[in-house]
Amino acid sequence: MALTITFPAGDAKEVSLGNLRAKIIEVTAAASDYPTGGYKPTGGWASIGMRVVYGMKRIGGNPLWAKLIEHYDSVNDKLMFMYPSGGGAAAPAALADPALAAGATPVSSAAASGSADIIPGQGKELASLTDLSGNGVLRLLVIGN
Repeated sequence: MALTITFPAGDAKEVSLGNLRAKIIEVTAAASDYPTGGYKPTGGWASIGMRVVYGMKRIGGNPLWAKLIEHYDSVNDKLMFMYPSGGGAAAPAALADPALAAGATPVSSAAASGSADIIPGQGKELASLTDLSGNGVLRLLVIGN
């Protein structure tokens, strides 16, 4: 479950927010290793100098990460990734754009809308061992203490 954490170049690495601190980190994932429940860095978030993490927010990175929703699970202290259009399907292991529902009749006419065949839905966590290594760097603002 390798999640590599680095700090961006330059001086903007930590900001004081009263009794809280915010740090900018960059994360990259290893090939085919997304763990069910999300990533927790080796040594915990203390590895970036945080005793407690209250939340994380995406602030940049490779556009490929835009296909996913990151979520900091404060109960289990892990960084999770969700596929935004999970619909009624199982957790997706392949990162692709939303498509027609499985078993739906293909739409071949410009007059047919096909809108009834699209399954919108809540985000679903990625399947275990999903490969995120090709997504490059994701930049996060980590708020904690």
